[in-house]
Amino acid sequence: MTIETCTVGQQVLGSDNECVLAEMKFTVESGGKKFPGVVSVKQVVGTQYEEQAMEVSAPATGYQGPKLNHQALTQAVTALYHNLIGANGRIIQARFSQNMTIASSYVHVNHPVDIELADE
Repeated sequence: MTIETCTVGQQVLGSDNECVLAEMKFTVESGGKKFPGVVSVKQVVGTQYEEQAMEVSAPATGYQGPKLNHQALTQAVTALYHNLIGANGRIIQARFSQNMTIASSYVHVNHPVDIELADE
């Protein structure tokens, strides 16, 4: 699987309702075919951003590739997202104790991930 892009919506960090929302587009190669997909990513309400996993949706309607192991997908997406945005973020460096607004952002990442398929 390759995570290709990350689109982050506008966010207010350091507030009492801190929440991050994003969308990641990916492609899975299987059996010589490529299957595009997209997942929504958000911080679980009431959690500390950099200390816990994100909530990752199942691939959106229209994804026709092999079924992915959702726990492995969540771990891969969370790790990449925290690598992109956070105290040591590659695209946005922010300490979440600060009160600041992050404008909507789009980044092309082309990040390969080995991910398990779900047991059928």
